[in-house]
Amino acid sequence: MCSTTKLRIYLQNVRKNYALVDTFLESQKDHYDIFFVQEPPWNFIRYAPSTVSLEGDKAVGAPIHPNWTQVVRIPKDSEDVPRVMAFIYSHLSRLRFSLRRDMVDHCDILLLSFFNRGECHFLMNVYSDDRHSAVKFMLDQIIDIPNLLYMGGDFNIRDAEWDPSVSSHPAAGQTLIDLADSLGLVRSLPELPVPTHYSDTDGHAKLSHRPYFSRHELCSSLALH
Repeated sequence: MCSTTKLRIYLQNVRKNYALVDTFLESQKDHYDIFFVQEPPWNFIRYAPSTVSLEGDKAVGAPIHPNWTQVVRIPKDSEDVPRVMAFIYSHLSRLRFSLRRDMVDHCDILLLSFFNRGECHFLMNVYSDDRHSAVKFMLDQIIDIPNLLYMGGDFNIRDAEWDPSVSSHPAAGQTLIDLADSLGLVRSLPELPVPTHYSDTDGHAKLSHRPYFSRHELCSSLALH
């Protein structure tokens, strides 16, 4: 990602854990600027006043915090649960972040634009399921996003390129690399080699599933104003 002195991004697949997101928003509000979430919680929160029901209408969603602004693709119905969302810290409001469904409209892809020094830049949060639907969608649509600074998320791909515990380079991994290349991005390395995935079966940490991609020449010159 870009230097932590400029734009600090944290991403995590929270597996619909409401308490985890709620805790992060409070405990990390002074440490990060953007929180990219994959598989966010989308729970019943409270009953809202209703003109047709004495009980009220069910209000559902993710945790709310006064210091963070939610950005999420509004579900069409109760079955259309979001699989990506973002929280943007309030001190970045001057950058005018917007959800850009006019450019990419997919339930597993969240494209944000923001303005800095009069120029529009983009950040992308992706959840690609075990069928790699989001990655295939972007390749099939031949999406062109100028000034895309960053693409990160949960790609559900184990590849020797970013996971030292495996030796294979599957076709899905190459497809992801080809997508990044088509968007003008290269794979970035974390500053610290911390685990990015915990196995469902044994709970062991693995350096897998979470490559991210950035446009180095733009990130290095980006200074927020």
